[in-house]
Amino acid sequence: MHIIKVAAIAIEDKEYSSLASKFAECKRWLRHARATGVQLAVLPETVNVFWEHTPRNIDKRSGYLQNWRDECHPLICLAAELKLALTVPVLYKDIDERIYNAFFLYDENGKMLGEYRKQFLTPHEVACGVCPDPSPALMKWNNLKIGGAICFDTLYAETYQRQDGMNLLLCPSRWPGGCQLNFFSGIMNFHTVLAYSYWSRIIASDGTEVAAGGYRNETLRYGFGVPVITATINCDRQNYFGNINQEKMADLEAEYGDQIKIRFDQQNCLWTVESLSPNFTMRDLEQKHGLICRQDYLAQCASNIYP
Repeated sequence: MHIIKVAAIAIEDKEYSSLASKFAECKRWLRHARATGVQLAVLPETVNVFWEHTPRNIDKRSGYLQNWRDECHPLICLAAELKLALTVPVLYKDIDERIYNAFFLYDENGKMLGEYRKQFLTPHEVACGVCPDPSPALMKWNNLKIGGAICFDTLYAETYQRQDGMNLLLCPSRWPGGCQLNFFSGIMNFHTVLAYSYWSRIIASDGTEVAAGGYRNETLRYGFGVPVITATINCDRQNYFGNINQEKMADLEAEYGDQIKIRFDQQNCLWTVESLSPNFTMRDLEQKHGLICRQDYLAQCASNIYP
């Protein structure tokens, strides 16, 4: 069992009087998120851009930060004060004079755990001099392997394949990510938290959407309560292909009862099993009962044909 509460915060995409004004809005909702028990919060892409940048009004300014640590210090300090892990998504110029669209992951004590830089850029970003980084490194938080994606990245399979083995994908964005997020979350067994002003989403590791909301870009407008989209997720869960594991499911239920949760997705012939006990992990059950996860099973089948 490894249960955490996460939040995607849909900071409104509008004209702010200053960066401090936008950060004041961020701080308001970070406090709200922590008050509800959230442990990790994701902010939308380029949170440092404080003018409107919407489908109706695409602003051509690049808006990168020269000293992102100093300018984002208020957010980082507040998160540490709240004991809240946080993504800080910024457009910034590095010491090598390169501009990156990135996010930094901070733990609940204010320690920086790593950086993710956008891999796939839009034509507008290229025109503004933003540089890609096709070599992402997984970060570690709370015994989880954390991967990243930023907006346009979600459209490319390489984004996920280069981070194989992640448990949780954090995605600051300026679009809702599309069905690719559901697909890759399900086949690669990771949870996803996407923060986007107009439609934030949290997706479970079987590809199902468990929470969504935001400042929708249509006539409905603000109709969702608060822009803090939360979900409690269990990161100790695994997906198993149906036919090779099916006979073992009755044995698991008989032995572990309410200490595990089993769900079957008929359409995908997929079992999802999660541990609800602090006394054992899904890895323990795999070793004891000879379970084989979906990815490993399909890889074995392929190797029998194409060794």
